[in-house]
Amino acid sequence: MSKKTVDFGIDLGTTNSAVARMTVRGCEVIPVQRLNYIPSVVARTKRGDLKVGTDALRADFVPIAKQFKRLMGTPEQIELADGSEMSPVELSAEILKALKAAVKLRTNEDLVNVVITVPAMFNQPQCEATIQAAELAGLNAVALLQEPIAAATAFLSENPIEGNYLVYDLGGGTIDVSVVRLRSGEMQVLGHGGDNYLGGSDIDKAIHKWLLDKLQTLGADRAQFSTPTRLYQATSACETTKIELSDLESSSIYLDGLPELPISKLELTREQLELLLESFVTKSIGITQDRLRDLELCASDVKAILLVGGPTQTPYIRDRLKAELGIPLNFAQDPMTVVAKGAA
Repeated sequence: MSKKTVDFGIDLGTTNSAVARMTVRGCEVIPVQRLNYIPSVVARTKRGDLKVGTDALRADFVPIAKQFKRLMGTPEQIELADGSEMSPVELSAEILKALKAAVKLRTNEDLVNVVITVPAMFNQPQCEATIQAAELAGLNAVALLQEPIAAATAFLSENPIEGNYLVYDLGGGTIDVSVVRLRSGEMQVLGHGGDNYLGGSDIDKAIHKWLLDKLQTLGADRAQFSTPTRLYQATSACETTKIELSDLESSSIYLDGLPELPISKLELTREQLELLLESFVTKSIGITQDRLRDLELCASDVKAILLVGGPTQTPYIRDRLKAELGIPLNFAQDPMTVVAKGAA
């Protein structure tokens, strides 16, 4: 890598994180643990061994640390399975170390200088905490780039038509809506807003509640799901089913790992999921409409909605955005890695 350029960008996400680099052939996403991204999850075994990403997603490591990005800039400590505690900065540093190791494995380059993205809503303490995490991971965050700018850069790099764009970023833990303007080759965030406690994980919780309600009607005891391990198993099964329903009309939540239950699986249809999604999507659309209203923009003033974040692959969300906002959707980029690509 040239000393005068920074080729790598990192999306340090609430639920998943990714790293990409710019090459002469274009932008390349670096695989991490057999995926194009790494779950932003950290765990310790009972013996104190540290696990990161997919390696941490095991029920016997519960409790695990996740969604700690929401706590960046605060003094909060998160307890792990061995009784130890880590700060959001320390946990974020472990995710960055894993991304750094993936770069070394795939490219044989020692990643040092990098652009790291942050939400447009991040304040100064949260930005400073992100820089601290980078330093702990042995990285030099040469720039903190707002996530909507990064996403818009990736979407528009090949066809940079000037105008206003609405970045609808629905992640696992947060919703961030920004209006970005491209003019004379420069991008500017005109306005942004969101909710740090509205995302895909909240949808998982709604499915989990539906699951418990169904099991209770069949005579199951809800209390058996109150332990951290059982709660983790059930919510993980709900998340898997939610993802499958983006492509299928129905999917099964398998419960065969819980032999004391009266049934081994429950069927969830896409129609039932949409009923569970309704209030969340309505709230996110309200946030979006507020941004447009604040800027005195109507649908014809916006070129497209740029979809970012895994949940935006849900057909119901796309249909409601298109119908209620009247703005064309652009989903030409992978919503899971587009922010990292834009940073690169």
